[in-house]
Amino acid sequence: MKLPKLLSRTRSNPQKDSDPSQLAADQLSEATQWHMVWVRFKRHRLAMVSAGILSLYVLVVFFADFIAPYGATTRDTNYLKGPPEIVKIWDGGPTRPHIDSQMTTRGGVEDGFAFKVQGLDSNQQIRWFVHGKKWTFLGLFESDFHLFGVGDEQIPVVKIKAPSSSNGIGSLGGGNSTSSDGTTDDPFASIQRDENGHFQIGGNATTTTAAPVTTTTPESAPDTTAAEPEVIETVTAPGFIHLLGTDGLGRDQFSRIMVATRTSMTIGLAGLFTAFFLGLIFGGISGFTGGWIDYAIQRLIEIVRSIPTIPLVMGLAAAFPQDWTNQKIFFFTAIILGLVGWTTLARRIRSMLLTLQDEDFVVAARLAGAGPFRIVTRHMLPTFFSYIVVTLAIEFPYMILAESVLSFIGLGLRPPTVSWGVLLQDAQKVEVLEQTPWLLAPAGFIVVAILAFNFLGDGLRDAADPYQESS
Repeated sequence: MKLPKLLSRTRSNPQKDSDPSQLAADQLSEATQWHMVWVRFKRHRLAMVSAGILSLYVLVVFFADFIAPYGATTRDTNYLKGPPEIVKIWDGGPTRPHIDSQMTTRGGVEDGFAFKVQGLDSNQQIRWFVHGKKWTFLGLFESDFHLFGVGDEQIPVVKIKAPSSSNGIGSLGGGNSTSSDGTTDDPFASIQRDENGHFQIGGNATTTTAAPVTTTTPESAPDTTAAEPEVIETVTAPGFIHLLGTDGLGRDQFSRIMVATRTSMTIGLAGLFTAFFLGLIFGGISGFTGGWIDYAIQRLIEIVRSIPTIPLVMGLAAAFPQDWTNQKIFFFTAIILGLVGWTTLARRIRSMLLTLQDEDFVVAARLAGAGPFRIVTRHMLPTFFSYIVVTLAIEFPYMILAESVLSFIGLGLRPPTVSWGVLLQDAQKVEVLEQTPWLLAPAGFIVVAILAFNFLGDGLRDAADPYQESS
């Protein structure tokens, strides 16, 4: 009769000892290195949020042409230097997402020739998966679908004739006054273009003297200070949506930023892989062989690190010939970024190899007849590969910054190639802050990407530390 009680006690002990925290600790002690890194990384909330943000950047890299409603060079001539358009979902009640149709007109001298927004009596519905400019995905297939847009909708555009300014100088689009003898006060009115495309004066290719020009005196000049713009006609034009406004040529800023994100991230990744390859080769040789080879490589690293980074990169980039194509500039910019950034990774790999040389598994592999290449790649490198990943995550934002700085000062990529640095070239002037502050939007994408990479690197560094106590 006592035996069942004893069995019941032995069965009840595992239930009492099944503490969730204890079970998690037991599973973690038996897990692989990568599983331990993932479990610890999930506890770093800021790093998880940064990983989600960077996942969106990766999607943009692969699907930039699909996400962008237009191409990087598509122009909306009726909306030059236009501000961002606001998406509305409420118009006296819930409605489909739409934007109000707008156009920009250039003001006169009194307005400093600044563009002014003029609202139109219409709106445009935002549609999903619309047809647009054709694009190619990784050279595999071609498509003309875009994530969103306004489709083929036409909007009414009002053409106006701007009034003359008070000082007698007509603004853009203004009409020209005619004197009593039939001549105009515009000195360029007699210049025409012949059928061959050449400019001529007075309608005859052999004419070299312009017709006499009579100007009105200040006393007889009419006062047009309070004149209203004169409507010439109302025509229809293709509709556009500009979530982040347009630049001075009417190109959609959101579409250009999507394409620029792909370019900057790709060139940063190419530079990072170049640095990783050089650091792995030189650091591995230096740490495993030792002797005079180690001494020579370390002196080379010290020489490279002693040169200021920015002047070194600028000097190398300034050597690019002016007749190089953008593809060559892209390739050699990545090489320059790799030549500058390999030293830190090389020293870390060297220190890890020096630490592991006397470990038992390395000595056993050497006694078993394994060669140096097999010992490094199959036994030593997997041991500290997590540290290499952390180093790459921390170094990546510096590659992006270097490319943006080079393109910003005109030593890197050049138009029509679009990158974050190239886009910021349009924001160098002070009046941009006053008239078109939305041209600074690429700087926000750079800041978010760099902060996300830094937080991700911090989370990976903490997760890869085997001596960190699990909380």
